[in-house]
Amino acid sequence: YTFTVTQTINGCESPATTVTLSIYPIPTVPLANDAEVCAGQTVPDLTASGTGIVQWYDNPGLILPVQTGNSFATGQTTAGIYTYYVTQVENNCESPSDTVVLTIYPIPSAPQTANVEVCYGLTVPDLTATGTGNIQWYDNPNAISPAVYTGSNFPTGHTAVGTYSYYVTQTVNNCESPVAQADLVIHPIPPSPLSNDVTVCFGDTSVPHFTTTATGDIKWYDDSLLTPPVLQTGPSFNPGETNVGVYDYYLTQSVNNCESLPFSVYLTINPVPPPPTASDSSSCFGQPVPDL
Repeated sequence: YTFTVTQTINGCESPATTVTLSIYPIPTVPLANDAEVCAGQTVPDLTASGTGIVQWYDNPGLILPVQTGNSFATGQTTAGIYTYYVTQVENNCESPSDTVVLTIYPIPSAPQTANVEVCYGLTVPDLTATGTGNIQWYDNPNAISPAVYTGSNFPTGHTAVGTYSYYVTQTVNNCESPVAQADLVIHPIPPSPLSNDVTVCFGDTSVPHFTTTATGDIKWYDDSLLTPPVLQTGPSFNPGETNVGVYDYYLTQSVNNCESLPFSVYLTINPVPPPPTASDSSSCFGQPVPDL
């Protein structure tokens, strides 16, 4: 708004002076975006754009700017939520503020998992992991993408004997955790233990024990289906039979909780035959002596 002003003294008016009244509009709020980053990563600067001088504050009352300029390096590195307020100044008029939030997310902990052991030939269970984020499985300890599977339950597809290692992470707020290792171990079935048959005569006071030199966990059964209960455990087995007959037993060995196929052994208790029939014989001295 333009005005002219004069003064009059003794009826005489001075030349005019031009006076301008400028009422500036309040500038618009500058454009700024929130920023999100994971702890340990480089924290980006906050940025804002406008047509005036950009000013940053750390309080909603806009008391003393902490930075002037379009870019603001907050210096924050610790996980947390940090709120700032940005304005722009034109013609000494300051705009309303825009709220800008810097979020530094904590790195989530590694998911919980466990190793799995199974015997060859049995159904191989899934590897499992639990967490609060998106579970991803890798076949390398550095978790180099791509992941081989996503989800809590991982069917590896392995059936051959061996040890298979996998590495699992969880991602929360786009921040990936350290890895946790989970091993799948498929144990071989151990060989059947060996033992010798035992044969004795009825009435023998000492029936020999069955024995084996196998080093696994030895179990003795009385049927080929290995129906419980187990008769005895250990490398030596006393069947306790005394009657005439043939008794079959089956022994297995277990290694890493994997039980072998059974090996059969027999205890034979033979009857004592009756005494033979014989006749006495006599002769006179000097005569031929007959055979008994």
